[in-house]
Amino acid sequence: MLEPYDRHRTEAIMPESWLRASAALFFAMLLVACAPTASNSGAEPQSSRTPAGMARTFEVDVNGHVLRGGCRGAREPDQPAVILLSGLGSPGSQLSIIEHGLRDAALVCTYDRAGVGNSDPATGPSTFEDAVEDFAAVLAGADIAPPYIIVGQSVGGTIALRYAQLHPQNVSGFVAMTPGPPATAYEARAAAVETPDELQTVEIDFNNGANEEGMNFRSTDLILDEPFPATVPYVVMYAENCEGDFCDRIRPVLAAAMGELAHLGDGRFVAVEGAGHEIFQTNLDDVLAEVRSLLPAA
Repeated sequence: MLEPYDRHRTEAIMPESWLRASAALFFAMLLVACAPTASNSGAEPQSSRTPAGMARTFEVDVNGHVLRGGCRGAREPDQPAVILLSGLGSPGSQLSIIEHGLRDAALVCTYDRAGVGNSDPATGPSTFEDAVEDFAAVLAGADIAPPYIIVGQSVGGTIALRYAQLHPQNVSGFVAMTPGPPATAYEARAAAVETPDELQTVEIDFNNGANEEGMNFRSTDLILDEPFPATVPYVVMYAENCEGDFCDRIRPVLAAAMGELAHLGDGRFVAVEGAGHEIFQTNLDDVLAEVRSLLPAA
């Protein structure tokens, strides 16, 4: 049985109907005081100021599919906005507990990736690089101006790494919670401890698109192949509490891959003892402390 372990997957994947209902409830709460929606993607966002206590939802058309999200909280001029990126197969509302913990300190925004939650499915096969480009288009189309502090869960953490690599001028820092490691290098590591069948099913097929979002992860290799900025502070938080023989074999390999990602640039590696893949569920205070350490002092 390979089911107990999936390095990109949330620990308990709910039925699609539950995910959509949860996302709908989260974004409905953002309509308490709603600003006009955005429906276009463009160049770098120019300005964004949300008064305290206000909230807004947005829709951004990205190459024919509409991505939906929202923001809550407030920001002062030049203060970073906090952007939350959910794990594979989960809507932005997955990280609402983090949004609630930060809304008094910052403008906090999130959205649903293509085919997840309230967003439209992609118009064709999806790659990791497509997801990164969609993220950049959402920030621009929703008029959420930089700088950003990005907080990503699982594949959301990997998107944070790649976005910071491509747009370091926009990023004040980021927190990646057990991000998915670059595909090819990780497969090479995993081959030393997995059987051929495990490697094919758990790693290779998964990276080729056999996953909850149908996303091809081959372009994650670019994270290691291209220079990483030395000026963006970040934290890679790691935990994995799965059980069984397979997990005992793969856990050290995964931890080593997380450590490598933490040292591409100005990063730190934080192993969170006793937590599971969804670190924010059991160790929320630790996650919030890391995010707040990146925010400017009040």
